Amino acid sequence: MRTRSNKSFCFRKRNQLWLLLSIIGIIMTACSSDSEDIDSPDPEQGSGGSRDPLFPVAEAVDLGLPSGTKWASWNIGASAPEDFGGYYAWGEIEEKDFYNWSNYSHCDGDYSNCHYIGYDISGTEYDVAHVKWGGSWRMPTDVQIDELIDNCYLDFIDEVGKKGVLFTGPSGASIFLPAAGVREDKARNVGTHGCYSSSTSYTKDYDDGSCDLSFELKSNYCNGGAGNRDAGCTVRAVLIDESKEIKEVRLSCPNDNHPHMIDLGLPSGTKWACCNVGASKPEDFGGYYAWGVTEEKNFFNDSEFYGYTWDGYYDYSNFGDDIAGTDYDVAHVMWGESWRMPSKDQIQELMDNSTMVSAKLNSVFGNYFIGPNNSVIFLPNAGRYYNYDDSIRGIGSDGEYWSSSLLPPYNLSYCTVTPYYITFFHLRYWTWGYVFLNQIGKSSVRAVCP
Repeated sequence: MRTRSNKSFCFRKRNQLWLLLSIIGIIMTACSSDSEDIDSPDPEQGSGGSRDPLFPVAEAVDLGLPSGTKWASWNIGASAPEDFGGYYAWGEIEEKDFYNWSNYSHCDGDYSNCHYIGYDISGTEYDVAHVKWGGSWRMPTDVQIDELIDNCYLDFIDEVGKKGVLFTGPSGASIFLPAAGVREDKARNVGTHGCYSSSTSYTKDYDDGSCDLSFELKSNYCNGGAGNRDAGCTVRAVLIDESKEIKEVRLSCPNDNHPHMIDLGLPSGTKWACCNVGASKPEDFGGYYAWGVTEEKNFFNDSEFYGYTWDGYYDYSNFGDDIAGTDYDVAHVMWGESWRMPSKDQIQELMDNSTMVSAKLNSVFGNYFIGPNNSVIFLPNAGRYYNYDDSIRGIGSDGEYWSSSLLPPYNLSYCTVTPYYITFFHLRYWTWGYVFLNQIGKSSVRAVCP
């Protein structure tokens, strides 16, 4: 089993989506009036259709989580909290005698030929919790798994007849997840490990992976991780309150003639563009640009990088410590007037003074930024272009945006000129990154007007 990169956990700035919505007056469209009453759950009702009568539906336990999400008291296919229940490959709704790529229904024989069935299968025909229990029951998203781990007290229980993790929430209520292990060619790690599937793919372009909740009793380890889609994992469902699901967050664009300068009410008065450089609307990815290069271009060897002189070292003397408004600023070159690439300080101001909400815009994953004056912009998770293998990775899960600033000290010798960029990990975290120019790929740019 793979473990999700620790990088996204070490630097994340957590945003509790539902709590933020209770504070910020975001205008949303409501769900249909026949949404399920979460306080008195009836699995036969709601928008999801009827349940499988052979699968007893668990109690929905209110742990007091910030989002209001309720967790099932037992696994899909079980009838008591200590029962393992069924084992399911990601996106499959029936159990099998063994689990591997050869009999995984959503690929063509091996991990390199997986089918795309959605970045998040929650509530779809591929969601085993929704299919078996109906109503508003769902497989948990990776966000809901992280919320469970971060807001509960975890008691690792290793006793005869009861092995697993007890999660006790802020309300004092608890759920028990048994250490059911995982099924591949045979059952593995039963009684020592847990592997609980989420509804979320690892990334949109990493088609053989899915996010999960993993724990190990011996080391008292529990975290969000990543596993192979073909493996048989247990599933613990959540009951969502459909009336709180985001259907639309209204942007502050006055019309469809993009780009616009959006005044978010930031202390400096800086205005942000409503869409990426090279895009025609807010949810479009736009272009992927190397830092200091004002057109999209494929690079094949060192002599073609940026058009600079090659003499054993890169000649970066024509850059300076900030390229905003110069001939190396793609936003300024392409859009003119007062448009600029944002400096590190301007990006930091946006992060410090805005509320970041992870959601979709017209089916595109990304992050809304709600400014102090309640104006809104959307930055799509466009991923990043890698020069060395000519691929774009992280579409749907990651966003990466250049600043105009270099990381001091501004030493112009080989491998020490490093521009800043801002990154989003798995829809909800952000952190600063930087990269040596000779190792650089291409990223998105969102312009500002000072």
